[in-house]
Amino acid sequence: MSAVELVCFDLDGTLVDSERLCNQAFLELLPQLDETLEGMVARYRGVKFAPIAADLSRRIGHPLPDDFEARYRARVAQLFDDELVPMPGVLDMIRQLSLPFCLVSNGPLAKMRHALTVTGLAPYLGSVCIVLTTWVSGSLIRVCSCTWPHNTGRHQRNAWWWKIARPA
Repeated sequence: MSAVELVCFDLDGTLVDSERLCNQAFLELLPQLDETLEGMVARYRGVKFAPIAADLSRRIGHPLPDDFEARYRARVAQLFDDELVPMPGVLDMIRQLSLPFCLVSNGPLAKMRHALTVTGLAPYLGSVCIVLTTWVSGSLIRVCSCTWPHNTGRHQRNAWWWKIARPA
């Protein structure tokens, strides 16, 4: 087995404590949902907006309003400004990490940049990867190609990261 050459971090729920805030926004915008915040996080952790919106629509018994996504994104941005923090120990760990590292996420790029900025992680995570999501044999497979940060003193190379999660 070869030595580790690159560390790839997921963002939501790994580097930043965003899962709770994203689900809080759903509960605030859909007060008719009869679910706790903890239940929402357990149900939707790591799931993209579109499948969540479809499930929420089914659960409340009617389509979400046309402007729901825009209102949701605005509320999440406000919650991020007010409450988003790095996960405990993340800043110290990244400052001490001697290996090259990058960020992987399947979230919207604007949301990723906002999260990195408000948490103070932006200076450390300049190489952002957008993740391609697909279903294979009932499991969610996320794969991305990313490049090492330019400031590592190494040649740029491709790295692959994958995460398998059970469908919600």
